[in-house]
Amino acid sequence: MAKDIIESAILLLRSRALEQYGIMKDVLKGPLKEQDTDRLAQHVVKLAQFENAMVTLQQYRPHLLESLSEDALPTVVEAEEEQDAAESIAVDEANSPSFARAQKFRTPDQEEDES
Repeated sequence: MAKDIIESAILLLRSRALEQYGIMKDVLKGPLKEQDTDRLAQHVVKLAQFENAMVTLQQYRPHLLESLSEDALPTVVEAEEEQDAAESIAVDEANSPSFARAQKFRTPDQEEDES
């Protein structure tokens, strides 16, 4: 799933870069106006940003996928350990000093309610 998301992001960046390239070609094909220089410069900057983002994501893709696989395994193990720990812990006077103190102040009515 993560691999598909990364691939789709790369393709999206590539398509946006190609879109900017097409716009640059259209600017140069038509009759030139004064503001065309600014428009061309703006599209060149956007093209460079999309290309750099695409290349960066391609370079980091193996590391991102590796980190996802490393993070997923300990999470599963930790969840199993927490479940085992939750099943084996019972609150009583032996493992809870505050529970033991609270038991000293119980009234006879409270003791009858538990039985």
